[in-house]
Amino acid sequence: MASRGFFLQMRHHAGWADAAEWLVDKVTARLVRLPGLAEFNAAQIRLFERHVGPINLRMINGIPCDV
Repeated sequence: MASRGFFLQMRHHAGWADAAEWLVDKVTARLVRLPGLAEFNAAQIRLFERHVGPINLRMINGIPCDV
């Protein structure tokens, strides 16, 4: 199986959707500042999509996320 690169999964209780979205936005905004992570992840995503197809995850600040 090809790697999808780095992605985040967020699970939350009912009624916490706004807080979960806020947290995912803040975490992904900090992650993309890590040297080389965004470029590495973009390359992994392109490779995955070339061989498997779309990852079907929402991109938040350039990071695939499942909320």
